[in-house]
Amino acid sequence: MKTYSIIQMIFIGEVIAVMWLFLSGNISVFEHVATLRQENITVADKIKCLEDYICHLNYEINEWQSNPLVKEKYAREHLQMAYPNDIVFLMPKTGERGEI
Repeated sequence: MKTYSIIQMIFIGEVIAVMWLFLSGNISVFEHVATLRQENITVADKIKCLEDYICHLNYEINEWQSNPLVKEKYAREHLQMAYPNDIVFLMPKTGERGEI
């Protein structure tokens, strides 16, 4: 029974100390809550962006695994691969000047 009252007194002391720190500090409780709400909104927006990006990546993975034309298109455009009898025309990238 004695330890219970000691723990209870310590808890009351902590509550009083926290209240005194918030009330005597430069930042009021309401400003602190408003700051935390703004941070919460920012983090929620970042989470939404990441969820959209993950959804897009899952779509690309599904296309890559199920559609062989996606692999062929990637190989032709990014790896400059072609079939043996294909005629390939290399065009300069945007901003490059080709000389004749």
